[in-house]
Amino acid sequence: MKQIILFVAGLMLSLAIYSQDIETVGKLYSQREYQKAIDLGLEELKGYPNHPNLNLLVGRAYADFMQFKTAIPFLEKGTVVEDNPDWVRAWSYGYLGNCYYATGEYQKSKEAFSSCVKLNATKNATSYAQKRIDAFQLSSFYSDWEIVETETIRFHFQKSKNIADVGLFVSARVKAYEDINRFFSATPYKKIDFYVWDNPKQAKKKLGQELGFANSNLCIINSRNNQTRGHEIAHILVTYGASPIKTTRLINEGVATYFDQTSRDRMQVAREALGGKELHIVDLWENPKNYPDEYNYTIGAALIAYLLEKGNEQQLRSLLKEQTVTSARNIYQDFDSLIADFTAMLKQ
Repeated sequence: MKQIILFVAGLMLSLAIYSQDIETVGKLYSQREYQKAIDLGLEELKGYPNHPNLNLLVGRAYADFMQFKTAIPFLEKGTVVEDNPDWVRAWSYGYLGNCYYATGEYQKSKEAFSSCVKLNATKNATSYAQKRIDAFQLSSFYSDWEIVETETIRFHFQKSKNIADVGLFVSARVKAYEDINRFFSATPYKKIDFYVWDNPKQAKKKLGQELGFANSNLCIINSRNNQTRGHEIAHILVTYGASPIKTTRLINEGVATYFDQTSRDRMQVAREALGGKELHIVDLWENPKNYPDEYNYTIGAALIAYLLEKGNEQQLRSLLKEQTVTSARNIYQDFDSLIADFTAMLKQ
């Protein structure tokens, strides 16, 4: 009898320690200590390899690290029905949707998100999956769009027949990607999904904003069929090549416009946009809402061209990482003189 009591006591203590360890993994994950969560989670899984919640936590941590293929087997274990709370299954399906999409398994992605929504286990999980269906544009609305896939970009055409030469359209943008990426050497976590809309009004109603724009976090572009080749592609390559920690509208839109693959004279376009008006560049840089938004594109592109001419590529890469005036002063030792000269050139 004494041995049984000791066994039960030991078992209860073991379960208590195990429960604490799962809680610790969860706390590490919530604190974005993903590697620590993975390390502890993997250690615990040695004793409990099929535990759904542990597998979910480790899978989510890998997914947030963008190690999608590694995450999938853990998340799949989180979807099992037996002795598994619906909320664990729901979040496992939600994150599986991300992982499948990132690894090119688009139908499985849609099915995983749909399974999460169908479970309706928690408000947050259901909302997460539905937002991903909308963000990845997986709804039936897009089911008849023509898809052309390349090594770097997956094109989705609403009405390809209204584009004079689809092959040329595709090859021009693939070349733009390659040309721009010679500067950034970026490695996006998946192919760019490039949605080419024939109906801009319908796009605004569906997406909630005017075309065109890039969602760099999801590597998705929504574009008119007559937009410049490189602008939105540049936004994504800046994100994965320069890894900005602080962006400003002047520099962010300026660099995308500079790399838009047109042959326009950046300084002349900026002069025309300014129309002889006085402009304080630093104020535009720090307070863009006080100026026409067009200035961030036209004058921003001219400024990027000027900084490349007067400085070097490494300085510009540093500026793109932290796009503030304070950062620029540290990068360009003659910053005030450069800005004064650039302002004078705008008036010529």
